Amino acid sequence: MSAFVPIPGYATTMRTLQAGTGAQVSKGDKVTVHAKGTVVESGKVFWSTKSPGQKPFTYDAGVGGVITGWDQGCLGMAIGEIRELNIPAHEGYVRARGVVVVLFAFRVRPRAQSAASSRRPVVIVRP
Repeated sequence: MSAFVPIPGYATTMRTLQAGTGAQVSKGDKVTVHAKGTVVESGKVFWSTKSPGQKPFTYDAGVGGVITGWDQGCLGMAIGEIRELNIPAHEGYVRARGVVVVLFAFRVRPRAQSAASSRRPVVIVRP
């Protein structure tokens, strides 16, 4: 397993668990994710799109629609890539009494493009 490396210009770090090929997530792409967020200090899962009643989450990549670490950390992922992001509090979620560092895992998968979609294919990211 590779070591965590910094994302240039950010405190969030990432590591690739499996390399991908093909199209990559770029700024402005519409991305749908399945994600699981874990508090590093406690190991507690605080959110998962696969939990009962939850569903995949869609956002526009790289434009500030989600927490900074996630927004920047998924840019450049290729189809089939599995990446973990280690996101510090100031680029993620801040707790009133201390720091919350979270770990997200994502996997990029292709999805069929509909006639109504943008010029770039929609990308599905799954942990």
